[in-house]
Amino acid sequence: MAEPDGNSGDFFSEILKPGSSLQPKFLLALDLAFVALLFILVALAFLTAGNLHIFALIAIELALWASDCP
Repeated sequence: MAEPDGNSGDFFSEILKPGSSLQPKFLLALDLAFVALLFILVALAFLTAGNLHIFALIAIELALWASDCP
């Protein structure tokens, strides 16, 4: 099996390399995942009439997202 070329632009082969966590493509994908998770948790907070567990999950998600900032 051939090794993927570093210039191929394959996202998944690039994020597995050491030091790839600071690449703009990876950070954009991570931010989009956190935004999607936040929207889902906010929707769940409304659907569950303000369940405290959902607010705790939102706080954890925001803390993880804040720790992602370089």
